[in-house]
Amino acid sequence: FIALPNDHLLAQALQAGSAALQRGDWNSALSHGRSAVALAPGHAGARSLLGLALLQLGQFTAAVTELEQAASRDRNNAGLLGNLAQAYTMAGRHSDAHQAYRRAHRLAPAHWPYAQGAAIALAQQGKPAEAEALLRRLTEQHPQQAAPRYNLGNVLLELGKPAEAEQSFHAALKLAPDDPDIRLSLGTA
Repeated sequence: FIALPNDHLLAQALQAGSAALQRGDWNSALSHGRSAVALAPGHAGARSLLGLALLQLGQFTAAVTELEQAASRDRNNAGLLGNLAQAYTMAGRHSDAHQAYRRAHRLAPAHWPYAQGAAIALAQQGKPAEAEALLRRLTEQHPQQAAPRYNLGNVLLELGKPAEAEQSFHAALKLAPDDPDIRLSLGTA
């Protein structure tokens, strides 16, 4: 196997783009992502880099397109599916987000935020009872995590259960005492 010049250029673009994402330089990441896609239009990593840059820049529909193309080339990458689910969420495609989060969670069952994302997507689809059941399971499976309790509290409020919501927010606050979102929710519960 002989490395071609484009392989080297692609590796450079991917590395520079990833570094730009890590430091929050979205425009540089976008430029490197576009370069990577131009060099290798079928490369999942190039499409993913471009999609993540677009997502950070608020170009949600374009991000979905790129991340869908990446996911079609790398079907068993839970992290990529999680990013696609986030893009779907931001684009208002909550049913698609739910499915992508579920698939990511099946691929990486120990990564509880994917299950939490699926529950939030259910709530955003107007299915708070289903979201409640999933979030209750998450609070049992991950008793030291504040986020599932916080999100359960929000769902319980939506279901008209303010006393239970307040209990859930208090439990979350014990785990994350400095979290401003939890504090704000307690003020409205």
